[in-house]
Amino acid sequence: MERVENLVWETTEGTSGPYTLTTVARSFNDAFGTGGTDTFWFGMYNQGAAGEWMVASGHLSASSTLVVDTVKEGSNGTSEPAWSAGRKNIVNATPAKYQHNFHHSDAEPSAAESAEWDFWLRTTDGALFVKWDDGDSVQWVQVNGGGGSRLTPAYAFASIPSQFAVTGAIITITDSSTATWGATISGSGANTVLAWYNGSNWTVVGA
Repeated sequence: MERVENLVWETTEGTSGPYTLTTVARSFNDAFGTGGTDTFWFGMYNQGAAGEWMVASGHLSASSTLVVDTVKEGSNGTSEPAWSAGRKNIVNATPAKYQHNFHHSDAEPSAAESAEWDFWLRTTDGALFVKWDDGDSVQWVQVNGGGGSRLTPAYAFASIPSQFAVTGAIITITDSSTATWGATISGSGANTVLAWYNGSNWTVVGA
């Protein structure tokens, strides 16, 4: 996971990576050390050409050599810009859009207040939600039962988030077609059961 530290700021005159760094405040080497496993966020922009910039993750191959691992976004999309000559500032910070906020309120946080992978604790009942993209839309998905419960919440079979279909997951299904222990569940039934995902199907483990 990419890391962040305080007051990391270096520059480079390079026009393509790897980039040779000159320390302004605190060095990336001081903050993170070298090696491909010591990855970090950085923002890089050409102070003489405002339209050239990128947000990326990377590592140091040597104490003053920056290697770009993944360009998240920038003036050239998800590729490194074709830098013009001149000094580029490089700072270590997590961009706001990649930060995860923890909301606690009665009402669901609005789209303007929240981003994907934020967390929300609903103060009325202690239910915990995470905001993620299920492939169709970005939405809040409940990950516990509220009221201090450690179980995931109850769902109608057709409404189970696809991300819950992980081997070993346990949830409550409110419209199971069967209440027979070990039986494979389908929806539109009259049974509320505790269900376990076996890697292929939801099966009954309690009724």
